[in-house]
Amino acid sequence: MLLAATVAISYALLQVARSARAARWPSVEGELARARVLHRASASDGSDDYAYVPYRYTVHGHPYRGDRWHFGPQVLPTSSRAELDAEPAEGGDELLLRMPFGAPLRIRYNPRDPAESVVSPTPSAGALLIGAAGIVFAYAALFGGP
Repeated sequence: MLLAATVAISYALLQVARSARAARWPSVEGELARARVLHRASASDGSDDYAYVPYRYTVHGHPYRGDRWHFGPQVLPTSSRAELDAEPAEGGDELLLRMPFGAPLRIRYNPRDPAESVVSPTPSAGALLIGAAGIVFAYAALFGGP
């Protein structure tokens, strides 16, 4: 249990450090690309819907696309992006209605690698939750029993 706690806490600290570094990155104005709800098979109940909200921006005349809104777990991990050519799920998502195509955004980008970007240089709630769970498990492993 202590090993799992150490991994969880390390992961959360890594996301906090990435966020702190990104807060110092330069920013440009970008815009929302075409957001969509994706329907994907899952092992648990047979299907999952995901809101995929990418953005685009230009740095020194070169166009880029990104989808990172915070640092931490992402709705669609990098290995799943190939599925983006799949048909969008039927029905709408409230998030998609609130974020119209072409809406302006401030995008922070890594000056050493402008393809790395983020909208909000803060850790996600998921990253903080993972860190908090790690602290609870570490406490339980160290002080919780005989």
